[in-house]
Amino acid sequence: MNNLKQLGIALHNYNSAFGTFPTGQYVTPSPGTPCRPGFGWDGVCLDHIPHVTFMVLIYAYLEEDNTFDQMDFSAPTSYLAWRPEVVEKVVPTFRCPSDGIGAIPYSASLNTPGGHHLFYTKGNYHGVFSGDTMADVGMDIVGKISRYYKPKRRAVFGVNRWTSIKHITDGTSKTMLMSEYIDGGEDLRGFYWEASAGAILTQHPPNTSIPDILIGWTEDWCPEGANQPENNRPCVKGGGPGAAFLKNTSAARSMHPGGVHALLADGSVHFVEELIDLATWQRLAGMQDGLVFEDF
Repeated sequence: MNNLKQLGIALHNYNSAFGTFPTGQYVTPSPGTPCRPGFGWDGVCLDHIPHVTFMVLIYAYLEEDNTFDQMDFSAPTSYLAWRPEVVEKVVPTFRCPSDGIGAIPYSASLNTPGGHHLFYTKGNYHGVFSGDTMADVGMDIVGKISRYYKPKRRAVFGVNRWTSIKHITDGTSKTMLMSEYIDGGEDLRGFYWEASAGAILTQHPPNTSIPDILIGWTEDWCPEGANQPENNRPCVKGGGPGAAFLKNTSAARSMHPGGVHALLADGSVHFVEELIDLATWQRLAGMQDGLVFEDF
């Protein structure tokens, strides 16, 4: 709980400095470049690089200034080209002690310059993004540009979308910013360097037995032996890198008996029972759906 409170302070300090919360993920736009259907709009595409997430952008507000200063945001492949001491650095605030293996760096076969492996640190706290699946995250990009497209449950975090307090019309005490997620151990669950891997979606309630649908085109997500429903780590490999990727989803999960902790936009942290009514859980994720409620 204390770590989520620290993350809430960091996010509010960012808001004080810039007037908004950080964007959930920043993708360098390529105007005029079409996205694959469902992946975005007019060069702002889920699968374009370079990209970084809000987790990286708040390093400087978590007393990680030295690491933040080494991040080269001009690199053409962003974090894939950063120095090992940057991406391997474990940030204690991102780790939940109850997980046991959370935040341990994992050697990923990502497309790094030169084709070498890097060990990427992971974490147990992720941002809540819009909707049920990555298709809704992509629709959120389109909805930012066209009023005719609206994602399910627009969340505080989106792609190339900065949310200010005034945008949270449901109220900051009724809107989630972040929740918990369990490290996958020998896979990349818990990876927070891009939103397609580090997003919590609310298609299902916390700690659901329904498997998370993860990226399917590499062995870094849900490889053989990683599906562990007995450890609250159920997963199946999704499709990709094409349209099937848009069906990917991941639920809030923790090793705490009975539920997960959630950080709300007012900076408060609450324990949310896994038996919470699904509609109430989903309303917590939306920031301007008008479906407010008294308690949860």
